[in-house]
Order: sequence, then structure tokens, then C-alpha cells
Amino acid sequence: MNLRTRLGRAARLIAGAAAITGLSLMSVATASSAQAVTSLHCTLQTASFNYVTAVDGGGRTTDVLHTNATQAFDWEKFGWVEAGGGKIGLQTFNGHYLTAVEGGGFTRNSVRSNETQLRDWEKFTPISLGAGRWAFKTVNGHYLSSFLGGGQTADGAINTAATFPGFWEQYRVSCTN
Repeated sequence: MNLRTRLGRAARLIAGAAAITGLSLMSVATASSAQAVTSLHCTLQTASFNYVTAVDGGGRTTDVLHTNATQAFDWEKFGWVEAGGGKIGLQTFNGHYLTAVEGGGFTRNSVRSNETQLRDWEKFTPISLGAGRWAFKTVNGHYLSSFLGGGQTADGAINTAATFPGFWEQYRVSCTN
């Protein structure tokens, strides 16, 4: 095993420990490549204590995310992918990335899960709000928002119209290896 591989694995273990203890994942230096998937599998729980679900495990342009799951199974887990510059990608169960359409700012058709490459619109800035709560800022300054705080299955269950991380934009993040 080469040094780069060892450093990458060590960085992922440290990031995992940081996530579990509530420390900011972005404060952990990553020695692996910018798009290397971490060994973390994270759930995003809405204000209503429901989980964000990637419908069909990802790969969709409509009916992309629901917020009504009461248990976290595979489709409710997202890979936390370090993207450099304090940004991350959220990777669905089947390997696709969440996308803020046109960088955010929409209430309908605002997210997709069909991208296989991590480009600007697939990157989010995670902002720790303390107590295990996080907000996810899009590339143009909007936030992922759970309509009515969660519990939704229709298009718009998650939108990107918010410009401030209020109650509906807060997610409890729990990560495991």
C-alpha cells in the first residue's frame, strides 16, 4: 500500500471520528484526491425528524427527494464526498450526486440526483450550526430546504430557495463508516 493510499485512509478515519463526535468535517485535512468518496455514510434528518430519501437510490431528474422516511435504510444514506475548498458532494446510494439546479434559488424542480461527476452545481458548503445540526449552502448562496420542515413526498419536498439557514434548512447529520 503506497503512502498516498495510507494517508487517504487515515484522513477518512479521522473525518469519520469527527462526524461522530460532532466536530466539523471540513476542519479535517484530507490527503486523498478531491473527489475520493469517504467511507462515511450519512443520514440527513429534517426538522420533523424524518429522513431525506433519494428516490430509487438516485439517478432522477423529477421526483428526486422525499422527506417522509421514519427509518434510515440504504436510500436514506448519502456519501460525504470531499470536494476541496470547504465543499462536499452528497452521493446517493447508487453513486449519483445531488445537484442544485442552476446553483439554487428554486422552489420546484430545484434538485436532481442524476449526475455522475462532481462539478460546481453538485457541490455544497456544509455549515455546522452546532448540536449535530448542519445547513447545506449551494454554489450561488442558497440553502437546501425541507418544505414544511419535512414529511413530504411531492416535487419540492426539498427546494433551494432559502437565502438564510432557518429552521427548515437545518438537518441533523449522523455519519457512520
